[in-house]
Amino acid sequence: FSIDHMQRIGDTLKVEVSYAKGCEGTFHVIWDGAIMESYPLQATLFLKFHATDCPNNFIQDETVRKVITIDLVGFIGDDQLVKETIFHVANASSLQGVTCEGNCDKTVSNG
Repeated sequence: FSIDHMQRIGDTLKVEVSYAKGCEGTFHVIWDGAIMESYPLQATLFLKFHATDCPNNFIQDETVRKVITIDLVGFIGDDQLVKETIFHVANASSLQGVTCEGNCDKTVSNG
């Protein structure tokens, strides 16, 4: 899948993704609890696609778009921390070792 667009509105993060038509599954948000103690604070969230039905004959050139909505306070659990933090979102399904090919990292600021 790919991360196509993101927007932060207050404490909500909306992530638009696209994936091959014919593949079904669920998206999971992962956070390791790490906060980069820079100014402003920063944290990386990982978005992983768990495909449950992706047939061999899926249509590679046709995509499905979906918006994943993340309640940052509900997910992180600390209202003040959310307000002070810039969140980065990485595509955990496309990470290979320590390198990432393509546009799989996006950054969303508080503004």
